[in-house]
Amino acid sequence: MKRIFTVDVEEWFNIIDCPGAPQIESWDAQQSRVEANTDVILQLMADAGVKGTFFILGWVAERHKKMVKTISEQGHEIASHGQSHRLIGDLGPEGFERDVVESKALLEDASGTEVLGYRAPGFSLTSKTLWALDILIKSGYQYDASTLIGRHSHGGLESLPQRDDIKMLSVPTAGIGKFRVTYCGGGYLRLFPLALVQHFAKRDIAAGTPVVYYVHPREIDPDQPRMKIPHWRRFKHYVGLSKNKQKIEKILKGSEFVTARAYFGL
Repeated sequence: MKRIFTVDVEEWFNIIDCPGAPQIESWDAQQSRVEANTDVILQLMADAGVKGTFFILGWVAERHKKMVKTISEQGHEIASHGQSHRLIGDLGPEGFERDVVESKALLEDASGTEVLGYRAPGFSLTSKTLWALDILIKSGYQYDASTLIGRHSHGGLESLPQRDDIKMLSVPTAGIGKFRVTYCGGGYLRLFPLALVQHFAKRDIAAGTPVVYYVHPREIDPDQPRMKIPHWRRFKHYVGLSKNKQKIEKILKGSEFVTARAYFGL
């Protein structure tokens, strides 16, 4: 099977590189909504009989260990989204190693399962940060899901790195030339009509490309607090929230899925 449903588990305020968003020092003072929203996604997946991969932020796992355990007990894969939701380039090699080691340990302790996969915040694996793959291998990870082919706000590559020592999972894109967008997750999944998303997915499946959907718990929560962020980020962050739960439900019930770990046979 070529469809993988993934969830980046983070709070509504865990936003990268955005003026007006709460800084990490104030995160604990914010209203937590991640557990309730994740429960909704878990129910949608249970209703559709879908098992997925949950890339969980270490900062969230520290505060919601029971939620991590619940996700694991329901048969989903637990994977890492890093510890502090910082871009790879901003962390640097030493900071990145601390980040991925700490998050892996926290998630394994909370879930009781081995964590093999990693996804960088903002898909921030770039040609300048490929050193991160060596650190992931050193830290015990067996696959990376931080890549997409094309340009992205914080990442993007021209081609998938060819490695024998770590498996690579790329989010598919659609577009022309270097102008490509991630139709199967984030703002574009919320913005595009479902028929268009399904068209791109069928095209990629026919070409042998795995379709990796990715959603965030906040993306099914139209009642979340609104941040005073720049207009262009506001549109990207909040567009389509009111209908996204129904869209995800239709995606889940319309196809068969495997976890990233199962896709790689790990």
